[in-house]
Formats: sequence, C-alpha cells, structure tokens
Amino acid sequence: MGCLVICAFITILYTWNIVRFMLNAFGQVVSTNKASQTKVTVLVAARNEETNIARCIAALGAQDYPATLLEIMVVDDASEDNTVECARKALEEGGKNHNVMELKNTSLRGKKAAIEYGVDRAWGELVVCMDADSFPDSSDWLMNYVLAYEQSGAVLLAGPVAFDKGTGLLHTLQQLELLTLNLVSAGAVGLKRPLMCSGTNMAFNREAFLKCGGYEGNREVASGDDIFLLNKLWLMYPGKISYLNNRNQLVLTHAHEGLKAILQQRLRWAGKFRNNKNAFNFYIGLLTFFSAFTVVVAPFFAHNSSQLGKYLWPIVGVKIFIDILLLILAAVFYGQRRILWGLPVFIIINPLYVCLTALGGLFVQPIWKGRKV
Repeated sequence: MGCLVICAFITILYTWNIVRFMLNAFGQVVSTNKASQTKVTVLVAARNEETNIARCIAALGAQDYPATLLEIMVVDDASEDNTVECARKALEEGGKNHNVMELKNTSLRGKKAAIEYGVDRAWGELVVCMDADSFPDSSDWLMNYVLAYEQSGAVLLAGPVAFDKGTGLLHTLQQLELLTLNLVSAGAVGLKRPLMCSGTNMAFNREAFLKCGGYEGNREVASGDDIFLLNKLWLMYPGKISYLNNRNQLVLTHAHEGLKAILQQRLRWAGKFRNNKNAFNFYIGLLTFFSAFTVVVAPFFAHNSSQLGKYLWPIVGVKIFIDILLLILAAVFYGQRRILWGLPVFIIINPLYVCLTALGGLFVQPIWKGRKV
C-alpha cells in the first residue's frame, strides 16, 4: 500500500506542475512598433555543416532588420569538411556585415568555446545564437527578439524550436516531444522558475554574458550551452528571463533520421542533468522520471496482484491523461495538428524511453559529430 501512496503522490505533483506550465506558457507580447537602434550579432556555431550552413545564412540575410545594425558571425569548431568555405561564400553573396572565424588551430574546442570566442569579438549589444543546421521560420524573427529585449529589459530571451518538414513515425515522435518541451520551457519562464531553453533559438545581452563569466565552471561539459547559461543569468539577474512563445518565433531544425542518432542526442540532453545545480530542474526531472517509471512498472504489479492493479491503473490514467492534454495543446498551438496521428504510439513508448534515456544519461558517454561528449 505504501508504494501506491508514493505513486499517487508523485502523479499528483507531476500533474499539478504540468497544469501550471500549460497555464503560464502564453504571456510574452511584443509591440508592433518596429523602430529599433540595437546592434545585433547573430552568432552561428558550426561543425561539419557544409550541407546546411548556406540555408541558415540565407534565412538570416532575409530578416527584416536594418543591415547597418546587424552582424552575422560564423565560428567554425574545427570542421572536417568545407563548412568554412561554404559559409564565406554564402555570407559574401548575402552582402551583410559578417565575420567567419575558426577554432581549428587553437586549444579551444566545442560549441561553448565557439560561442565564447564569438561573444568576445562580437560588436552587437544583443547576441542571438543559431545552430548552423537551423533557420528561422519568419522574417520577423530577429526583429521580435530585439523588440522584446528592448521592451522587457531581459538579459536572456528564448524561443521555440520545431523540426523541419518530414514524414514517418520517427519524425512525428521527435516533433511531438520537441513541441511539448517548448511549452514546458515557456510555462516555466512564465512561472518565474526557468527550466530550460534551446541553444538554437536564444538571445542574450553580451555584457551580461561576460559579467557572469560565460561558461566558466562548466566548460568541461560538452553540452548544455543553453541551460547552464540560463541558470547563471537567472541567478545573477532574477526575473530577467523571457520566452517568446509564438509561431513567428519558431526556428526550424533537422530531425534525426535514425534511431541511433536520436538516442545519442537524447543521451546528450540527459547528460546535462548530472551537472545541473538548479534545484527546480532536479525536482521536475525526478518527478518526470518517477511518474514515467510508475507507468512502466504498472503492468507487472497489476499482473501479480489484481487488487493492486485496481488502484494503480487510475493513477496511471491520470498521468496519461495530462500527457495527452499537453501533447494536443502543443501540437495545436504550434500549428502541427497533422502529427497528432502519432500520439497513441508516443504515449505507449514514451515512459520507457524517458526511463532509459534518464538512466543512460548518467552512465553512457554519447558521441556528437565525431566526438565523445
């Protein structure tokens, strides 16, 4: 009976927090006044992205923002292909202020090193980060960031990410997961308890970045350029985090095509957890893990005890119901109703997936772009 009480308590806490996230995910409103004088550096950290970098730069060049206030900077992290040449060609054709830098002949390596290297040399007051395999879905994306920055006084702003058009079950499951993470991220910021954001759609005040020491203290952790910076800036500037949760702020990126690549990425994400000192992150992470674990073990307990199953299945049903509600809300809000066909499969496999990746993130060293991270 004690296990039932614990499972019920965990599920109630999980449900309560998910509801709070959903209710607080829609708060940031940006004025339509487009007069701005903020200098912006869009910083693209790249490694082995020769097939994607030109599209990224073209989308940045198409942004509705004064060219005199915009710098596009690419920092190459020791690419083993023609990323640098492709970036230079695309930037020269775009005609914007630009800079291409390389970490190839330095002791620096990794995305964090690339970002710090770029921030040190950026002339923009606002630095906007973008991954080389991604691109904004709207020409107002950059202007929205600047206006929100000017109006809110935030030192860090973030926006949602979605996968580019694709088909098939794996793409659909990845999209469902990513859209719900957007909603939870926005809701946590709305609650003034930021949890996470995506480094492929993030902006921050350059002076604040330098003042907090950048990635000092976690440079040895290969991933986490987004969440570690979020935590540091939140501690130094409480209440100065903003999330622009609307479709015009979407950045599109590639979904992984193979199961192995997906698991490597999710293990890399989960690996941040053991280095994350944010108590609220730890609390939500444990709730998510143990609520998923309850669903995984429920069939085994119910099979061995029909009496136990009679009480356990309603608890599992509450967890599944709130997850379905979150998934539907995320898909509808981001204009992705077409992926809801994958919802039944997602609900079935997600609890086991959460448990395996959470545990794997603690013990498995994943590989990212040819490097162990």
